[in-house]
Amino acid sequence: MSHKSDIIRKIIDGAKIKIIGDSLSAGTGSSQCVQTDEVIFKDGENIFYRKIAPNSWGGLFSKYISEKYPQSTVVNLGCDGANTTQLISNYDKLVDEDDDIIILLAGANDRKRENGLHELYKNLIHFADLAEQKGKELVLVSLNPSTENNEFFYSRIHHSEDVVTVLSLVADVKNLLFVDNYRYIQRYLLTTGKKIDDIICGIGCKNDGLHPGDFVQKLMYINLMEVLGLGIRL
Repeated sequence: MSHKSDIIRKIIDGAKIKIIGDSLSAGTGSSQCVQTDEVIFKDGENIFYRKIAPNSWGGLFSKYISEKYPQSTVVNLGCDGANTTQLISNYDKLVDEDDDIIILLAGANDRKRENGLHELYKNLIHFADLAEQKGKELVLVSLNPSTENNEFFYSRIHHSEDVVTVLSLVADVKNLLFVDNYRYIQRYLLTTGKKIDDIICGIGCKNDGLHPGDFVQKLMYINLMEVLGLGIRL
């Protein structure tokens, strides 16, 4: 169970904040995103490396925390290509005993698995249970909308809206703060009359129709701050 007041108090007092998830968590797609040599975990033949992405939603959040609340720290362990089964299997490599707040963005890669939606629900419930047992605040974050071309790529057995439905259900069942980027960006698109294709790309960004460029990353950052109840100056 996560509450704004508990999270804000912990950040003010000095919290260890961990960002966990897939490539959208790592900030892939943003400009100046680079992969390091630091291994987060290995899963069979798959090796997941840490990334640094200063212009991603996580990078902007980390910068805000370091400047406004230097007594708190943010570490991003987002893993390109990881699904929630891999994340839950490597929970102890991702979450430290002294972590206070976990921000979890995952589910895009579960779309590629036949039983992915069921696995997503089960794994996220398990993740929430583990966090609760250890007294950690868990914040659930959704993926952003992708372009139609990317959404219907051959590997997408399930779709982004299906993932968001599962995340909404988990957030409700476990009473978690839910940073719903998917609907937040959809509302922006409806208000402005734009399409996701108009805003998802950016100079120096990956521009593959899924991983957002800097503008959408900033929208995700603003949404995160709004849900957490932290004030920012734009």
